[in-house]
Amino acid sequence: MKTKKFAALLALLLVFPLASRAQSYEHKWEVALGVGGVPKTHFFEDMKTVTDPSALYKTDPDLINLYGNTVHTYISPAWCTPSFSFEAGYSIKKWLKVSLEANYDHVVGNVCNESDGRTLWSLSIEEISIMPRVRFYFAMSKYTCCYGGFGIGPVFRWGNGITPDNGIKKIDPVFEIVPIGFSVGRKVCGFIEISLGNYMFGGRTGIGYRF
Repeated sequence: MKTKKFAALLALLLVFPLASRAQSYEHKWEVALGVGGVPKTHFFEDMKTVTDPSALYKTDPDLINLYGNTVHTYISPAWCTPSFSFEAGYSIKKWLKVSLEANYDHVVGNVCNESDGRTLWSLSIEEISIMPRVRFYFAMSKYTCCYGGFGIGPVFRWGNGITPDNGIKKIDPVFEIVPIGFSVGRKVCGFIEISLGNYMFGGRTGIGYRF
């Protein structure tokens, strides 16, 4: 008897996503605005520098030429914005969507003397990433759905950085994996998702419009 009940429950779990898929809102295009977690790229690369070549952190030759090995510095983050995003996507299938996402963030930090903590100068860095993404939808109902996906693309970075007169202009690769996301709504929808990768720490939430 228990075996029959388990089999019936399993059948319902398998059939429900297929049955609910037909009830989901039919659309081809979606645009969305979102806000995400703290950008990671600044802190993991440009915001690590000392003048000692044997140090574990990134060494910048401009600092060595400017100060020699007498001044050791560290960078203290002052403030940063979250990651702001705009995404435009197209549904190839009900369960498959491709999109292009643009993200922007800005971070400010202080370059300090390691011996006394004195601020030597400040740095200001901005970046924009352009990331093609793929999403896979499942467990769809009339008003809700779950999804996962991934994206990869370049990030463009600029600003005043390592030394007072040394501007940062750089392009690096970034990637993002969304293991799980949740969307609610039909024509106007809200979403929340977990984000993993080398660009952003945390997740993203926002609002979208489907047509």
